[in-house]
Parts: sequence; C-alpha cells; structure tokens
Amino acid sequence: MTRRALLAAAFLVVAAPAVVARQSGDASPQDTQTTRRRVGLALGGGSARGLAHVGVLEWLEEHRIPVDVIAGTSIGGLVGGGYATGRTAAEVRDLIEAIDWDAMFQGEVEYAQKAFRRKEDRRDFPVRLELGLRDGLRLAPGLDPGHYIGLFLSRLVLPFAAPLDFDDLPIPFRAVASDLEAAVAVELDSGSLAAALRATMAIPAIFEPIEIGQRLLADGGLLNNVPADVTREMGAEVVIAVDVSAPLGDREALRSLVGVANQAIGVMMVARTRQVLDDHANHVIRPVVDDISANGWRRFEEIRQRGYAAAAALADRLAPLSLDPVAWDRHVAKRRRRRPAASVEPAFVRVDGVDADVAADIGRRLEPEIGGALDPVELERRLTTLAGAGRYGSLGYDVVREGERAGLAVHVREKSHGPPFLNLAFELDNRADAVERGFGARLTAYDVGGRDTEARVDLTLGSDLGLEAEYLRPIAGSSLFVAPRIGLRSRTQQFALESDPIASFRTQRAQAGGDLGVTLGATSELRVGYDIGVVDARVRVGTPVLPPVQGREHGARLRWVYDGHDDWIVPSRGTRLVTEVRWLVEAPEQSRDLRQATLDSATFMSVGDAGRIFVALAGATSFGDAASPFYQFTLGGPFRLGAFELDQFRGSHTAYVGGGYMHRLGRLPDLVGGPIHLVGWLESGSAFETPRDAVVHSDLSGGLLVETLMGALLVSGSIGDDGSGAFYVALGRPFW
Repeated sequence: MTRRALLAAAFLVVAAPAVVARQSGDASPQDTQTTRRRVGLALGGGSARGLAHVGVLEWLEEHRIPVDVIAGTSIGGLVGGGYATGRTAAEVRDLIEAIDWDAMFQGEVEYAQKAFRRKEDRRDFPVRLELGLRDGLRLAPGLDPGHYIGLFLSRLVLPFAAPLDFDDLPIPFRAVASDLEAAVAVELDSGSLAAALRATMAIPAIFEPIEIGQRLLADGGLLNNVPADVTREMGAEVVIAVDVSAPLGDREALRSLVGVANQAIGVMMVARTRQVLDDHANHVIRPVVDDISANGWRRFEEIRQRGYAAAAALADRLAPLSLDPVAWDRHVAKRRRRRPAASVEPAFVRVDGVDADVAADIGRRLEPEIGGALDPVELERRLTTLAGAGRYGSLGYDVVREGERAGLAVHVREKSHGPPFLNLAFELDNRADAVERGFGARLTAYDVGGRDTEARVDLTLGSDLGLEAEYLRPIAGSSLFVAPRIGLRSRTQQFALESDPIASFRTQRAQAGGDLGVTLGATSELRVGYDIGVVDARVRVGTPVLPPVQGREHGARLRWVYDGHDDWIVPSRGTRLVTEVRWLVEAPEQSRDLRQATLDSATFMSVGDAGRIFVALAGATSFGDAASPFYQFTLGGPFRLGAFELDQFRGSHTAYVGGGYMHRLGRLPDLVGGPIHLVGWLESGSAFETPRDAVVHSDLSGGLLVETLMGALLVSGSIGDDGSGAFYVALGRPFW
C-alpha cells in the first residue's frame, strides 16, 4: 500500500465518527474555542412578536450553539440585552413571564401610587391625555412617559455599573436606535445599558424619545429593524438573524387612509430589512407570528413556543455551529465569570435631570437606600412615589462607582410639556328621554409663590357651569396646609312628582372660603373650613312649583376622604370613603341654622383573577332639622337606584346600599383603554323626612363597564321593583 493510501485510510478512521454523527442528526460539534467561528445574533423589532426571541434563545442553548455577540433593535434589544448580561435563556424567560403587562403599558403611574391630589385629578378629570402649557399648549411627546418600563430596564441590567463598555458584558452587545434629528441609525455601545435599551424601544408617539448625549433617540426599527449588519461589524463570522417584523397589509387593508399610511411606512422598513439580511445574515429565523398583534404581550407562552419552533425548523443548517459538551461547559463558565457579584451596597445617591435644590430633596428621600444591600423593589417603590406626585415623567436608576464605592445614579426626566398642566373631562349621560353633555378642564400650576405650592383653576361647561380656583400652600414644609378658594357655580336641579319631572331649576352660587387641612400620605385628606356666598335659584323649565330662592349662605364644614382603592374605575381591593359634616349658619328658605352630614363608601374584593365583588353604602342626614327642597338629598340614577329617574327621590335624609359582581371579559388595546367588565348589581334605597315615612325602592341592574381613554364608560340597564326600567349610557367620571 502506498504512503498516500495509508494517509487516506488514517483520515477515514479519524473522520468516520464525525460523519456518522452528522448522518444521525447529532450536531457536528465545534470542539475547540480557538478554531470555531464566532457566532453573532441579530434580534429584530416587532413589538409583542419579538417575544419569540426567547424561544429562539432556548433552542440555541439546548443545542449548545454559542452566541458570541448580540445586536438588538426594539424588543430584540430588550431580550438581547437581558441575555447579554449573562442570564441563561431560562432566566430571561422567567424575567419576562413575571412582567405585569397591564401596569407596564398603562401610560401613567398606578392609581394606588399616585399622590392624593393626583388621584383627585384622575377621578375628576379622567381624560388620559394630559396637556401642558410650557412654551404654549401642547401634548406630551408620547402616550407613555415610560416610567415602569424604565424601572424594569434598570433592574434588568443590575448589577452592572454605568458608564459601561458594552463589550465588557458577558456577551458583547449593541442596541440600535434612531436619531430623530439626524435621521441616522445609532449603534449604542457604551454608557448606561438601561438608557440604551430604553432608547431602542422608544416607539414614536407611544413612548417618549430619550436624550442620550446630544442625540434625541427613538425606536431603532425606524431605520434598522434587524441589525444583522451591526452584528457582522462586531466580528461575527456567522450571523443568525431573527426577523419578527410586522407583515405588510393586503389589498383590503389599503382601502383606508390609515391603512395606506401604515403600509407606506412598512414598505420602507421591509425594503431596508431585506437588504440588510441579504447582505449580512447567514441564517434567518422567521417565527410564524404574523397573526400576533403589536400589543399581544399577554400571549407570551404561545409566542415563545413559536420562536422555539422556528429555530428548530433550521436545525440542519444550525447544527454545524454546535459545541461539544465539554466546549459548551467551558463557554458557559467563561460567560458566567464575566458577570459581577449580584449584591450591591450603595454608599451614596446622585440625582440628575433637575436643579440642585430638587436633586438634594430627592436625595434625602432616598437616603434609606444607603448603607445596606440594594433592594430594587423598595427603591422602585420610592421612585414611583416621586413620579406619582405628577411633576416628573419618569425616574430610573443605575449603579455607579466612585473609586471603590458603589452608589446610585437616579435619573429624573421632567415632563417636557409642563407644568402648568391641563387635565380634561368629557361627560355624557344618555337616558331614553334625555342626553346631557359636559366638558371640564383643570389647570394646575406648581410652586406659585413658594416651594411645593399648588394653584388650581377648574372650568365646567355644559348642563352645569362653573369656574373655581384654589391655592394650596403647605405650612412650614409639613403635610399641613391652608387652601383659600373662590368659585362661581351654576347647576340644574330636577324636581319630580311621582316620577314625573315637573320643573327644572337653575341654582347659582358665588362663594369664597378656605380650609385648614392635612394630607395623610397618598390615601387620605382631612379638611376643616368656612365658606360665605350668595345663592340664586329660579325655575328654568316646567311649572314653578317652588318660589325663587335668593339670599346669603355661609357656614363651616368638616370633610374627610380616605381612598384605599388600587384603581379608579374597577379596583381589585380596598375601600374608598367620603364623609362630610356641614353646619350652615345662614341659608335661604331656612328659618334656622342647618346641620347636615353625608357618607359615601365603596369596598372591593377580588374573586379569582377576573372577578370583583363590591359593596356600596351611602347615607345623608339633616339630623333633627327639616331641609328646604334646595338643600335636600336625592337618589336616582346609575349606582344610586338606576331604574329610576335622576334625582327622582328627595328628602332631608337618605339611605342606600348596593352590591354586585364584576367579571373581566377582556381589555381595549394598551394605551388606548383598559379592562372591559361585565357587571351586575342589586341596590336598595330611600329618601325620606322621617324614618316612619321611608319607602324603600329596589332595582336590579347589569351592563358593561369599560375603561377608555376618555374615562369610564358604562352601558347598563335596570329594572325596578315597581316595574320601571331604564337604559343608561354614561361616559366620564367613576361611580364611587
């Protein structure tokens, strides 16, 4: 046998096992770290469709395919950034599974975490869109300031300190964003990793753009949706790209102006993506997610599985990239060693984004976070409390280092459109025989004439009219305050005889007064005050069954509000209670002083994940005094005996009890609205002069309650115990 033949035989003996491995479907492992090709991963944008990236990562890990560099755009940046920090695919999956998507995309600080006065704003002026008057009237640059997603990203990058060279991560990483002013794609390779991820995910008009350095950055998908070219520039010899781009619409979708506009944007993005993939990607994984909407975040498990399946479909092509078990263990161990210790003990707090005095105040509030192991949950609670005051759009944080000391850098992003702020309300009440419309606006200005002061001006137009102003000033920086106020109000009062409306009176008031009060955290406020004014009530429509009323009105009041609800429309838990005691020293048509008290409460409890039960109690009394018709209490209308006419029952005293069940059916798209609930309730009540005269009325009601961008929408029907019934549509303020 010749020497060449011997060499050939020896080669076959050595190579045979590898050939058998390939034929049996086992990956042909790259058995050395020094000779294998560098593998890069390019994860594309696609909103919720990008959750498929998690499944792709799981498949790659299961088949021991290493990832040496990652570039990500938008949701691909979030998933890729989480993986680049040294987490396993399973840890990334667990991280995303734990996200509360309702909170993440609700567009504002959760109701329970708002300051007390911001809760009042949300209830009284419920239109979600907040206008600002800084440099003219304008909207915020995005529907969501990104507070919660910013906190999530700050926690995701722990314990890495900023500024950071992204090549120093366990897996070198790039986030791709779009410069809105220069119209160029920006590869973020250093600085704050949390800020970089926030920038690549800043979908225009949805999330506010992020300023990094001198650039104003938004979602990278605008200019480079699947950054395979960036991955190649990072030194990848084999580029695996995952494309979850939104599909183009069909001919039917192009029949509208919006459809054509969306298609035009999509065509530009698709053309750029195709070019990048053709030029730079060796393998393209395309999960089957065309039927997943952009806000399908709650379908994570299904989307993840589709990503896994799409990677598995390319198994034959990806198999040669697999490492043998020993090499894989070495690769994972090396990646793990590049991750710093998880524990961080901040020794200082540094605040940026606001002036020195405000930064010092925020720093003092965060001092409890210094000196021990960092508790991200507690830190984020404190930051959210600051955001709940309404002055700032979002607050985030990074770990930073000064020499050997670790600390916290807190980044405050002020709202660019205000203060002052303008909150709106639109109201619609629709019964079978009447439609009432209303509009309201509240102008709020901060620090007018002093630190932490607040000036309000409320305007009401429609069936009721009003112009009121209040100036709240804290006393010596404490929770105590004084609040002088002045107002003009004009409201319609209905009078009925045996359920038949007979007259509508216009009651006008001009008042001035003030309160001394205390704010008790985010849930409670107590006020005592005195008002003086004049009243004029005259018939507007119908039979003048009562004479005109005119004269002076003045007296004292004590008011306490406790709001323990965790949501302003359909709470999952908590009690809200409003009680007021009033002593009118002088009032028209009252022969003597008038003492009155009112109480309203609503308690909610969760039943499973989708159910709520609630109990509402209300009562009012004039004690031993007889109230004139214009000072009587009323019942009638939704959640106050809905089968009967508005204010049908009238008396010096009232009593009401109601209870029911709500079941969540679904929800409107994120940032447009919230949950949709089916609701049914039973209620009873009476308005009377003496307990012996009390006649109890009851009804059964049911309908839909929806959280919308414009407020609470109720569509309901009621049947009364006397056979009366009503169909009701209401949009605007909550009902408790």
